[in-house]
Amino acid sequence: MGEHDNEIRRESGREASRETGRRLKYSRIRHRRVFLIITDLMGIGGAPDAAAYGDAAADTMARLAGSPEKPDVRNLRNLGLFNMKRIPGVDPVTYMMGRYMPLCRKSGGTDLAAGIRELMGILPAEDAEPEGTKPEERGLPGSVTVPAALKAAGLDLFSAGTVREVFGNEEFPECLCRERGMEAMAQVIKLTDRDFHGLCFADVGEDEASPAALERFDRALGKLMHGLNHNDLLLVTGVRGRDPANPDQHGTRERAAFVAWSPRFRTGGPLPGASWLCFVGATICDNFGVKLPEGAVGNSRWDDFW
Repeated sequence: MGEHDNEIRRESGREASRETGRRLKYSRIRHRRVFLIITDLMGIGGAPDAAAYGDAAADTMARLAGSPEKPDVRNLRNLGLFNMKRIPGVDPVTYMMGRYMPLCRKSGGTDLAAGIRELMGILPAEDAEPEGTKPEERGLPGSVTVPAALKAAGLDLFSAGTVREVFGNEEFPECLCRERGMEAMAQVIKLTDRDFHGLCFADVGEDEASPAALERFDRALGKLMHGLNHNDLLLVTGVRGRDPANPDQHGTRERAAFVAWSPRFRTGGPLPGASWLCFVGATICDNFGVKLPEGAVGNSRWDDFW
């Protein structure tokens, strides 16, 4: 091999190194807007303690996406949800747009408000140090919540659905709407036209859990994704399931699918391992460079997105 060929190889290597550096630098730029969307439709069964709640067979997503009605779930599918949760009749994709993993709940029960608080790192005292909890994950309910810390840092906060009821007007000074469901989702989609720096946290769960409801959510999710730019980060998850096979149609004890996506992502795929709901608040704080409040629980997984 001649010296000319060696020089070509060296230059190719230098260019590859420069490209890697450019990608790393680009990926480390913090997202200006974060949209956190939760819905009971993201339940995927398999909670370790589901049997204690009579929900051993509960599996919301399998019941809905795998129903004979075959709802159109193209956006959830493209994000990679069905690569994580294999459902007969719903094909996985070769190219996954999102990063995904299952989330478990530390707090007991299926209460929606408690689950929302847990997403932001606040646990009931009796659940603050469950067996096997790592020291860095321990915490008690604090007077300063993740939303309050974000607001104190000068960030904008918007809520939709029941979120404002859980945290109050101080943490979320601007409420897009108090209704859940597609009305909440519609207001979040409108918000993409506004320039802001901060968090939009929306509970868009509907009163019914049906294949049609899942299809409505997927369609609205596609519209929301269309309105996002490279400075935005979308997080979609839940805090419980709502398996329609449950005769009372109350929340079911399930793991929640978690999916993260940004137009900036160059690739998708599974996030390593599993995690707790409370990692979400810690990750949002990390994105904005805000210290997790004392008493809040959770470890950021922001670096794993890349």
